[in-house]
Amino acid sequence: MNPFSYSCSCGSRSSRRFTRGWTLVEVLVAVFIVGILAGLVVPTATKALARANMAKCQSNLRQIGVALNLYKADNARLPQSWDGSAFWFNRLVSAGYLGDRKVLTCPAQKAADPYTAMNLNVKGGYGMTYLTFWYPAVSNTDRDGYFLASRLKKLSEWPIVIDADYPQVGGLENPQADSDRQQRFTARHAGMANLLMMDGHVEQARYGDKRWSQANLNDGTKY
Repeated sequence: MNPFSYSCSCGSRSSRRFTRGWTLVEVLVAVFIVGILAGLVVPTATKALARANMAKCQSNLRQIGVALNLYKADNARLPQSWDGSAFWFNRLVSAGYLGDRKVLTCPAQKAADPYTAMNLNVKGGYGMTYLTFWYPAVSNTDRDGYFLASRLKKLSEWPIVIDADYPQVGGLENPQADSDRQQRFTARHAGMANLLMMDGHVEQARYGDKRWSQANLNDGTKY
């Protein structure tokens, strides 16, 4: 045996992996970036939802308009906003003119349910203008006090059903200052309210809009 010879068994050295946690600065930077992204995404999503709610509300009003016109065709008049025993929507639902009760619910409505007492089990959100549709109506009515839509001169300028927290809307000209809560329209769509007009199209109005004041509606050019 050669005293100068030797054998060496050396195991293979395994590779080492080095991992380290994030530094405080890196965490803060990541949080800052996420915050910026959230600040961009959340308002965009909120605005998109608001636009979707507004479009759905307008679609609801158009369907209500179709139901009202069917009622008018069969009865030669529109229902009163309140006839002493039921609201206008009760008449539409009970007579089968409005099959889907969900259209009575504005998707942006957040107030308490005013229609539950009417046994409709819907949230509500629309009111009929009763300056012309309530039973002590204006002079141009039939013998029972029903509003005569056939006498309207400008269908496109006469509001019927409006965003509201109560089934009736009393005055449109000054809803914030001196109207009772139950008699005002509700501008719940980015400060705007949707209005169904007599000809079936939908418009929007802000609080204080003078176009549909009682004086303007009864100036002799529209009715």
